[in-house]
Amino acid sequence: MKQLKMIRYRGDHEVRELPEGFSFAYFKDTQSDVDAWCDICRGADMLKTADNNEVFNKVIRAMRGVEPTRDLFFVLAPDGRRVATSTLISRVDENGVLSGYVHMVAALPQFRNLGLGHAMLSHTVSLAEARNIEYCLLTTDDYRLPAIKNYLVGGFRPVLY
Repeated sequence: MKQLKMIRYRGDHEVRELPEGFSFAYFKDTQSDVDAWCDICRGADMLKTADNNEVFNKVIRAMRGVEPTRDLFFVLAPDGRRVATSTLISRVDENGVLSGYVHMVAALPQFRNLGLGHAMLSHTVSLAEARNIEYCLLTTDDYRLPAIKNYLVGGFRPVLY
């Protein structure tokens, strides 16, 4: 499995709305939010570790520049369930430029193909713009073709490295 690295520079982007009845909610640092995040990421085959607190601490809290209650958000289904998630991490790069890293974008399988991914990515880019982030990076597995298509539509371009 190879990783594809993608970049998006600051600039205009098309705002994509969530489908009717869905909404965004930020991480509240509760055990139920940690568990929901882990369930979503496991549903997307992104996590294997069984202990929710251990994996959340390793994959989110240990990341340099992340503040979960500011950077991690969910998509709520009309019934209030957390069904998708994304995280934007702000960093200063080696040249002193404020950059972002799009991290752990995932949706439960039964909520795919509804436009949630486009809306989440648009929301993430809007957050980056509001923070005056100059560019955002992300990595994804090269076989995740729907995700790659979403990133391309959202203005991300592959990086050769």
